[in-house]
Amino acid sequence: MKKTKTMLTTLAVSVFMMCCALVAQGSANRTYVSSTGSDGNSVSDCQQTAPCRTFQTAIGQTNAGGQVIALDSTGYSGFSVNKSITIQGAPGQVAFIFVGGGFSGITVTGLSTDVIVLRNIFVDGLGVGSTTGLTFNGPSKLVVENCEFKSLTTASA
Repeated sequence: MKKTKTMLTTLAVSVFMMCCALVAQGSANRTYVSSTGSDGNSVSDCQQTAPCRTFQTAIGQTNAGGQVIALDSTGYSGFSVNKSITIQGAPGQVAFIFVGGGFSGITVTGLSTDVIVLRNIFVDGLGVGSTTGLTFNGPSKLVVENCEFKSLTTASA
């Protein structure tokens, strides 16, 4: 009897943990960020009519293989990516990311099966010391299109 109860408890905990992992994977194929956005809009999946403010929040709401699109060219904070995704400025827009001292603008860490695309992004270290534009921790595939890295102490690591 005790053995059965322990097995059922273990099974229940396992199912709960798998459900939590699925929730963390994101729920939208396309999300948006904007200078007028709010990270509180994550409850509505950072949609175009209710964008998030930061890439990091939008990435969390985006399914693997999806897109995060910057609707305007404002200054955004840095972010980390750990799944297949495209991060881009909307057509005609360049997403500006400003990097503070001691930080990396974009950090990419993915599996060998992941493809991360960065498009229409401008990363600026503002001349501050100890700034890195892009930290790539492989083994994923990284595609960088129409991006510029400026005023950084390290362009990529």
